[in-house]
Amino acid sequence: MITAALMTAALVGCGNDQAAGARKLPLPTLGSAELAEVLDTTTSATNAEAAPVAEVVGPPLAGLSSALDILVAVEQVHGPTSDAAAQMNRFVNFPPLPTPTGAVITELRADARATVDGKAIAVSSELALEADGSMASLTDLYQRQLGLLGWRLTDRSNLDPLIGQIRLAFEIPDSPYQLDDVEVTLRDHPSNANRALVRLRYGELAAAGDLTVRQRFEGWATGVPLPPGGEVTGAGIQTSGEGRHSLYFSLALSYPELDPMQVAAGVRSGLPTTEFSLDPKPPTGDALDNWVFLTSPFFTDAQVSTHGK
Repeated sequence: MITAALMTAALVGCGNDQAAGARKLPLPTLGSAELAEVLDTTTSATNAEAAPVAEVVGPPLAGLSSALDILVAVEQVHGPTSDAAAQMNRFVNFPPLPTPTGAVITELRADARATVDGKAIAVSSELALEADGSMASLTDLYQRQLGLLGWRLTDRSNLDPLIGQIRLAFEIPDSPYQLDDVEVTLRDHPSNANRALVRLRYGELAAAGDLTVRQRFEGWATGVPLPPGGEVTGAGIQTSGEGRHSLYFSLALSYPELDPMQVAAGVRSGLPTTEFSLDPKPPTGDALDNWVFLTSPFFTDAQVSTHGK
């Protein structure tokens, strides 16, 4: 029996049209103020010109949220924040890590997938932000505050002596997660001596039957002509702050009776759909290649790759 895994990544950026009722609208990039106007959204946290008295934290993503729903939530979370953990809780369960003053969320990642033995769902998440203070002062802040929570420091190391990059790792008591539950990576801002860069990672195990988180990241793929019989094993999102801000989606499925080429062929045979068309530029020119390139009103670029387990 051959198992194939289907991974789909889609990049959202500016310059494309998207369906919005009867209108065709330009798709804004992450962090843009235009998205709030386009969607008549009044609670976007990306507008730093007039900071609200109390930070507005939106509701968690619903199960099977559409690509546009996820984009809106990510837009609202990117930007200034006084409670980064509360913002991340819209996507996944995130611990009460302290938020330094002047914090601005620049990237995030949330991913949920079945463990190899199928007995649990591994949920991992990351949050990148800029904040006031030096690397040294924020290192002391996180080590002190997380210690007060009763978490055990397992590592404090300098990952890059040339530029200075401190890693703090913590174990949360009684956690079933086998690796460090929380990791904090800090470095001085490359162009602002009064700011620092912070990356927060959290990992946890959920019960195998608890599909709440994973299903939040599955609905974007509605309309991808996936072959029948696939079992979803993982899904997630990731934003990138490098160059043009982008949003990536992922979906993993298991096809016990199909090899990767068959899965790719099945995707091609179902195109075009209302949401997706086949990009006429395959990477190798081979019709049996296991990469399928798609075009869509919602995505600047979308790729489907299939892999044997």
